[in-house]
Amino acid sequence: MYCDRAGGILARETDYSGIKLDQTKYKIEGAPGQEYQFTVKFENKDGEITNYTGTIKVIIPNPSLPNVNIWPFRVSEQKISIDWKYPDSLVDLKGFRI
Repeated sequence: MYCDRAGGILARETDYSGIKLDQTKYKIEGAPGQEYQFTVKFENKDGEITNYTGTIKVIIPNPSLPNVNIWPFRVSEQKISIDWKYPDSLVDLKGFRI
């Protein structure tokens, strides 16, 4: 199994024993709100390693969102305009509901 815990580079998980079946469980111990990629390589009986399988991306969800600063706002006749800022690093943020 290969994971990109090293910042975008898929590296072999040396502490992870080989996968013998067609499935496995892997505990992600990373930071919430981050994206991680995983892939599997095959090793034959001679120790030769084949090409990657497909790569999957997993996002560890944030348990909560940080405070969002709503400023400035503008009011004119029958219209209000509001602006807000939030950290760009929130990869699991889909959008806002007003």
